[in-house]
Amino acid sequence: MERTIACLVLIAGLQACTAAPPLDVQYYDVEGTTRQALRRSLAERGPIGDDGVRYHAYTRWFVRWNYRLASSAGGCRVDSLEVGLEATMILPRWSGSKDAPASLRRQWERYVAALRLHEEGHYAHGVAVVDEVRRRLAALGGTENCGRLRQRVDAEGEAVLEAYRKREREYDLHTGHGATQGARI
Repeated sequence: MERTIACLVLIAGLQACTAAPPLDVQYYDVEGTTRQALRRSLAERGPIGDDGVRYHAYTRWFVRWNYRLASSAGGCRVDSLEVGLEATMILPRWSGSKDAPASLRRQWERYVAALRLHEEGHYAHGVAVVDEVRRRLAALGGTENCGRLRQRVDAEGEAVLEAYRKREREYDLHTGHGATQGARI
């Protein structure tokens, strides 16, 4: 299931969205009654990231922007701007946990909570991109040429995306993909 949200920002009135975009949370099943069996199931069934690596959980976000330019005697300006986010978080779900020892179930609950916290950090980056793209594109002044303004708008948006892609990589390095946040089983 995909959910999207788009916030319309009229440059003249600069209306801002206050609600965070919806997050589509999906689950995949893992099995096992021992820690080793759970780890094996996570390693075999976890989602594959954009880098081709399999993870225990993964959050993907996609930011897009649409705008309309208006030309006048004074030049060209951004007339309206729409910035949207699509985000999906994929988490493990332990089937058959009732057959496992209580200590392993407690450990799983802590692990999944920490894993979700880590993935929410990735989602927060996507939300921040939307805010930053909206702020930067709304702040662009007019130019004498709509072609040149279109290039500036797209280049500015792409620069924000690239900066946050780098932050995503640094976040995973800094947290050990959530291990320093308690996502260890």
